[in-house]
Amino acid sequence: MKILWNGSEWDYDPGLIDVRTGVIIKQHTGLGLISWSKAVDDGDPAAVQALLWAVQRQNGVQVDPSTLNFSIYDFMAAFNAAALVDMEVRVEAELRRLAVDPPEGVEDQDGVTPEPTPTSTTSETATSEPSATSST
Repeated sequence: MKILWNGSEWDYDPGLIDVRTGVIIKQHTGLGLISWSKAVDDGDPAAVQALLWAVQRQNGVQVDPSTLNFSIYDFMAAFNAAALVDMEVRVEAELRRLAVDPPEGVEDQDGVTPEPTPTSTTSETATSEPSATSST
């Protein structure tokens, strides 16, 4: 996701948090990554400070997380806006994928459930005789 904050654009991917980053977050906040994520959502100052540190780290900025001082409200507003845009992009991509290849039994936009399309154009008949590829 791209966070527009404080006059800069910051790339952030939570999937790129590695063990070393996780350990530093835990040392700074006392929280494991799942608890840290919840604490960020709750606006915990140390958790948000660690989030900004992680964002900056992914963008090549190396600072001690405890030295960061900023408006929690402004940063979280920018972060949440970026997360919302990122989610919208993912949902739109999934909707496009489903429009091309809808799951069986799902109605189209007109409320019509499409008939399943055959996966093979040749008819197959069952025989009681073993095939050449089966082992007996």
